[in-house]
Amino acid sequence: MVSNVAVLCASLLLSYVLVNEHIVHPVSRLGIGLPANEIGKALTLQGVDWSANGQTLLLVVSSHCGFCVRSTPFWHKLSLLKISHHLNTKFVAASYEKPNTILEFLQQHDIRVDGVVSTPLSDLGVEATPTLMLVDSHGKVLNEWIGLLDNKGEDRIISELN
Repeated sequence: MVSNVAVLCASLLLSYVLVNEHIVHPVSRLGIGLPANEIGKALTLQGVDWSANGQTLLLVVSSHCGFCVRSTPFWHKLSLLKISHHLNTKFVAASYEKPNTILEFLQQHDIRVDGVVSTPLSDLGVEATPTLMLVDSHGKVLNEWIGLLDNKGEDRIISELN
């Protein structure tokens, strides 16, 4: 009887930890997701001229992704900051979906981007959405953020935009 109670308590504790960390308070995973050799590596993305952009925030999204939907208020905030603070950073959305689908998704949430491209996520070294990648004028990945970000992660992105 005591062992059954112990197993039940351990199961409840494990369930609580898993739900709390992955559903209620998902962890912002800053700087991981791409293999380590991808950060600093130059990306090639058809339809994007990195040199013309200066700095680019690449939003890798899916209209079917729950974390993408939950991230839209932050992305809307970024698009407003871009306008109000005259940021030189270009915002480009990338997805495996058709550009019109992503553009419609972004417009529904009043998110303004400078471009939308369709590409297999594997071409970017991305395995999950949402992924935000900060890319320099040579196409070099400076940083990336994966998943639903907490306030600290959002603040870090804002501080890196110019």
